[in-house]
Amino acid sequence: MEVIKKSFEEGCDFHPCLQHFLEEKNVLAGVVLAATGWLEKCDIRLPVIDQQQPCFLNLARVAIVFLNGTVSMNGSHLHIAVTGSGGGLRGGHFSKGIVWRDCELVIGTINNKIFTREYDPKTGYKELKITDANS
Repeated sequence: MEVIKKSFEEGCDFHPCLQHFLEEKNVLAGVVLAATGWLEKCDIRLPVIDQQQPCFLNLARVAIVFLNGTVSMNGSHLHIAVTGSGGGLRGGHFSKGIVWRDCELVIGTINNKIFTREYDPKTGYKELKITDANS
């Protein structure tokens, strides 16, 4: 595993900035090892239970407490937990974020593997597929 770091500047649209970085570094398979920073805006999709319609939280000026997931230039899937000035913790699928102040992401890249996301009719989402880079 190789470890790389991405620093996001204030005002950066998190997902497109991350995607550009992954393409620039040719990351085919990676995992988020650590994340710190602040988000001016943060959209989180809450878990869908019993086929309910997705519910979103639209939060402002929050600190990242935890961020994990798989990343690849072929598509990423991230979950996040954040806290605001009241100290409560909110989390779920990280849908959108605009960086406030700064944000740092540490990524472990996995050699000889390729992560892709393929639609799964059972879940209705693109799910992770792992293949060997040598095949």
